Amino acid sequence: MQLPSGARAYLHEVIGQGTDEVRLRYVSDKFDPTALKPDALLADMTFLCQSNELVRDGGVYAPRHVTVSLADRESEFGIFNADVSQSFEAFIIQRTTCIWEAF
Repeated sequence: MQLPSGARAYLHEVIGQGTDEVRLRYVSDKFDPTALKPDALLADMTFLCQSNELVRDGGVYAPRHVTVSLADRESEFGIFNADVSQSFEAFIIQRTTCIWEAF
């Protein structure tokens, strides 16, 4: 999918589907978190959250919290890999809207 920044990303993995807390793991081959301004990165992450069918469709099985990650390559969840560049953002879901949770 095309991101607001112009980059392309794909959904690599969903963790926790059917629960209140879901992780959406996306990959963009040319992702470099240092190359984007913070506002542009947040716009991409919000777009990824908002575009996901679990959030967009709402309903009984919609999550209440979503963590979106964007990385430059696929990696195994929970295993540190210094070669992977990635960024994370957390969102609260209200109805079908992703609201950013600033840490």
